[in-house]
Amino acid sequence: PYFRETLPGETPGKKLDAMTNATVIEVLNPLNKPKAEDLADAELLIIDIQDIGLRYFNYVTLLAQFLDLARENQLPVILLDRPNPIGGNTISGPVLEVDFRSQFGVYPIPLVYGMTFGELSLFFNKVFGIGANLTVIGMEGYRRDFTFRDTGLHWVPPSDHLPEPETPLYYAITGFLGEMGVFSTGVGTTRPFHYILAPWIDGELLSQRLARHQLTGMKFIPAAVKQFYGLYQLKRTPGIEIVIDDPQQFDPFISGVAILRTLWELYPDKIPLANPAISTSLDTLLGGPQVRSAIQKGIPLFQILAMIQPRLVEFRKRRESFLIYPEN
Repeated sequence: PYFRETLPGETPGKKLDAMTNATVIEVLNPLNKPKAEDLADAELLIIDIQDIGLRYFNYVTLLAQFLDLARENQLPVILLDRPNPIGGNTISGPVLEVDFRSQFGVYPIPLVYGMTFGELSLFFNKVFGIGANLTVIGMEGYRRDFTFRDTGLHWVPPSDHLPEPETPLYYAITGFLGEMGVFSTGVGTTRPFHYILAPWIDGELLSQRLARHQLTGMKFIPAAVKQFYGLYQLKRTPGIEIVIDDPQQFDPFISGVAILRTLWELYPDKIPLANPAISTSLDTLLGGPQVRSAIQKGIPLFQILAMIQPRLVEFRKRRESFLIYPEN
């Protein structure tokens, strides 16, 4: 999003920054990067973006595109680093399979990658051979175990549905679930991504079943919430609320999979994983069909977690060389 006021330009569709009169180029699809001629008079590319630490958030793909654009145009890049609101230590979820590249991820990294945007840019630039002339300006006083609130900085929402600095933690759990479109994750409430809601969900039963998994750092409680727009608009809808007690201990991916697997066990007719549209949505965001297929086969949660570990171990090793801030 572009946060400052814009003015109409001389030609239709052109926008100008109200303060500097500079041309504003809005990138709505991260796969559609600016054209070379858009940067004809540029001497430097500065990247100053608040990322949220999640592979399928558009800014990650946008970062890769900007680095590639800078290399093509022989422009030096300066990236101003910012905190990772999910945390600099949290690595979770499957590594993207190359066949599932999309606007939700172009390079094989985990769902939650445990790096700041500056560290990720260094990783992309070297490991995947982009080769841009990149300089990262690091943060002073930042620690990997900081939550965003620990930094004392003001949170400017990078998206309308990420209103609080804690929201990205919940988005990491339910973001890929919401793409199925068969239940609500709370978008349309005052707390997006904090809920799993549908008229057919028994919140008491679902929370009890999820408690059996003994997931660390979080809990599930029955809820009934009114949505102001989206699915079940203006209806008080039953379900569960997700509560993260310890951001350092919870695993966003396995928490999301536990929710999906439990819903599928309780309400198989409402969770049509074999439906092509739904399976494509899930596979695209998760980075491959492995997890969905495992759920359909009834594979236990701990085995699903074990399945993705080899590539996560490999990623952790490659990641070490690009960390600006030491691990605690």
